[in-house]
Amino acid sequence: PAAAGAAAGAAAGYAAASRRPSPAHPDGPTETLPPIDEADYRIAPSREPELLTHRYHDSGFEQHDPAGEDRINAMVAESDGAEPDADDADEGDGKPQLTRKQRRRRLIKRLAFGFVGVFVVVPIVAFAITYFLVDIPKPAEIIAAQSKTVNYYFSDGTTLLGRDSQDGNRVILKPEQIPEVVKKAVYAAEDETFETNSGFDIMGILRAVRNQLTGGVGGGSTITQQYIKQATGYDDYSLTRKWTELVKAFKMSNELSKSEIITAYLNTIYFGRGAYGVQAAAQAYFGKDVDKLNPSQAAYLAGIIQAPSRGDNREYAERRWNYVIGQMKENGWLTPEQAAEAEFPKIVSGERRIKGFTGPRFFIKERIRQELNALGFTEDKVRLEGYKIYTTINKRAQALAEQTVREVMKDQPKNLREALVAIDPNTGGVKAYYGGENDKSDQVDWANTPRNPGSAIKPFDFVPLLKQGKGPYAAYDGSSPRTFPGVGVEIRNSENVQCPMPCTVKEAMERSINTVFYDIVVNEVKPSGVVQALKEAGVQNTSKLSETSVNIAIGGGDNMISPKAAAAADATFAAAGIHRDA
Repeated sequence: PAAAGAAAGAAAGYAAASRRPSPAHPDGPTETLPPIDEADYRIAPSREPELLTHRYHDSGFEQHDPAGEDRINAMVAESDGAEPDADDADEGDGKPQLTRKQRRRRLIKRLAFGFVGVFVVVPIVAFAITYFLVDIPKPAEIIAAQSKTVNYYFSDGTTLLGRDSQDGNRVILKPEQIPEVVKKAVYAAEDETFETNSGFDIMGILRAVRNQLTGGVGGGSTITQQYIKQATGYDDYSLTRKWTELVKAFKMSNELSKSEIITAYLNTIYFGRGAYGVQAAAQAYFGKDVDKLNPSQAAYLAGIIQAPSRGDNREYAERRWNYVIGQMKENGWLTPEQAAEAEFPKIVSGERRIKGFTGPRFFIKERIRQELNALGFTEDKVRLEGYKIYTTINKRAQALAEQTVREVMKDQPKNLREALVAIDPNTGGVKAYYGGENDKSDQVDWANTPRNPGSAIKPFDFVPLLKQGKGPYAAYDGSSPRTFPGVGVEIRNSENVQCPMPCTVKEAMERSINTVFYDIVVNEVKPSGVVQALKEAGVQNTSKLSETSVNIAIGGGDNMISPKAAAAADATFAAAGIHRDA
């Protein structure tokens, strides 16, 4: 009875304590918690009531009542606004049970810690370690690396064709010798945040990533990063290279002033025309010192930094010039009036030469450069590594080509542009290449310049005729002059020679009878048949060919093919119809 009375008193006391004013209505009725069974509060004799979940029983050891704890957990979960998890009650591991909301919060907290560790702490530690391990390149080291000589050899692999060494015209300038307008033009072209960034530009990197994902153009490298790339010569797109380049750029920005960095950069980069450094470039393109350049000329040089080998390409250079002028105005480095008055500068046309590659052989060097660039070997990379280049040019064939052209073209009109290309039909290798004298009066490579092929196209008039089943003894009227439907002028043979009916294709080919080939193209194979034959023989899209103009019959009108392309197409005949790229 005494024990029962104590239990009843405890229960009554708990019920009373369970009543509390409602927060919403402090003067209103009290809120009553759910009742608890009396059996849950059996208290050992002569002991005060214990905590609800930690109490002693008559037996002298702690009892465990799962049903009671379920009800208490339900009350706690209900007061937290969460649903009880049935699985929690069955774990039986003796640990405090967590609600679903608590477990979710714990998971989010762990994920947050993991994210910070992987994407913040680890990169910071790696950055710090790399920072202390890497060395920044010194200008003298880069200049020494760029001073390597590249040797080019004839097809025998031992006889020297020429050497390419560009350091002779480099002039090392001091910071105060480079005018501000040149620096600002370079900032506008390559890195408008140069004066404020820490060697790398986060926004630039994000733009580069976006361009990579969307197929856009433009990289995220700052001027400092480009300078690092010049020093290493590595241009692959590996994450390791980009990471090291970024850290080195940051370290360089800490150890050198911005003035020192831009000066070192402008003393070492390549501008084309064999010019390393901005002073050499100013002389190569404008025939003046760098401190005499005006804003338009500075914008020109800054614009071609991305692709120095295209510095003489008017379309490319003018597009880049417009961009740089616009960026200079946008950044306040040119006033709107100055930008509006700027005119595309005139480039000096002095003789283009590289040490060891003067005159006609300069064009051989240019064609080799283009081929290497297409294979991923940029001009800077070739020079930095000091490669040996083995060519297909035959020494004797090259000498004969140069001698023959000079003899044949002697006393000929100046407007006749000579070229000669000899190709091995079995390999496609160019054995001799002559694109012009490359003197002060003419620096155009005419062997690589599309122009009217003239009568050289006539074998390709014959190809579609062969496909129709007709051969070299098919007969036509080769008299001169003749008129044809749809052709508004009379067609004449050279010197008005005659080849009256029956004039075979074989004879017409030997005597270059224009009227026979006009007859074939207009009345039988059509211009489209000739174009198809040329493409099958390997003539590329760099040529201009019309599928509607009958003038293609004698290689006239708007139809243009370079001598090099024509030689490669003719080599297909000599190789029994097998085309090999030249």
